Amino acid sequence: MMDMKALEKLLRESGKARELMNAVTPEEGRRLESLVDSRAVSEAMANGDAAQLEAALRRILNSGEGRALAERISGIMNK
Repeated sequence: MMDMKALEKLLRESGKARELMNAVTPEEGRRLESLVDSRAVSEAMANGDAAQLEAALRRILNSGEGRALAERISGIMNK
């Protein structure tokens, strides 16, 4: 599995980092953020709780906006 620093470098060098940063508007981001408990996600990340993180991601992807964002990201990454 690629580490986060290597992934960041790859995205920056490919020019996709900027596209990904612009994939969601601030308003969309706020609406998506409202779908999850950010404190619970932070705790799950700190504790390595994959099941809790998966549940949070599932809540996002089950929303129309989440699905649309996933499609935009997929399009950027598959260019």
